[in-house]
Amino acid sequence: MFQDFPNGLLWLSREALSPASPELSWTDNSVNGILSVVCLLVAMCDIKDFFIIWKPLMPALARWKPLVSLEYNMQFSRTRNRLAGLLFLPFCLAADWAGLTPLPLFQFVGALAVTGLLKWAISRILSHKRVSQDNWNAATNAAFSLFIVLSVTAVLTVGIMGAFKVVTDVVRIVLLVEIGLFWLLSTVREAQIINSNCGPIRTFLYLCALELPPCAALAAAILYLG
Repeated sequence: MFQDFPNGLLWLSREALSPASPELSWTDNSVNGILSVVCLLVAMCDIKDFFIIWKPLMPALARWKPLVSLEYNMQFSRTRNRLAGLLFLPFCLAADWAGLTPLPLFQFVGALAVTGLLKWAISRILSHKRVSQDNWNAATNAAFSLFIVLSVTAVLTVGIMGAFKVVTDVVRIVLLVEIGLFWLLSTVREAQIINSNCGPIRTFLYLCALELPPCAALAAAILYLG
């Protein structure tokens, strides 16, 4: 119906508007809950592997040579590969909880997986005659090795800050700082390992070939899908 006002007419609906449905929180989503429980169970089953890889991995935070030594040990390298794969989903869940990207969870998982596969494919295709195979493997796997540390740190950050009801924006900033430090450290370790076999100019070119296409692909996926 209409009601007269000095400046015109106001239309009033005869039907009551339905109340807006409350927005579900991240924990109320059943998919997130199921995936979190599955990741927790998998982590509990593989807790022994964490202790196996943690000791040789920690020195790599300060020096580059432990990453090369890790490639010589078949058990350590296989354990590293398995744990990096197992921690991929928990990291994505932590990033999704903090709202790190505008992408839904599974799109973010897909974009990050394509980024990792692209870097792996480039490392296999790229010619590296001046770099020994062991050093090349250590350099190209440095990010995957250090990703274990990043994932554990990110999950602990989200878990502890979430338990203390820290504002999500603060958690997001902390995660971004952790990811930035991880990317910087992994890039520095790659450069140090490659530079041990060739000069700085060639090292720079190798880094550009290894890092720029995956980063560009991830940024394009976020901008396009988001």
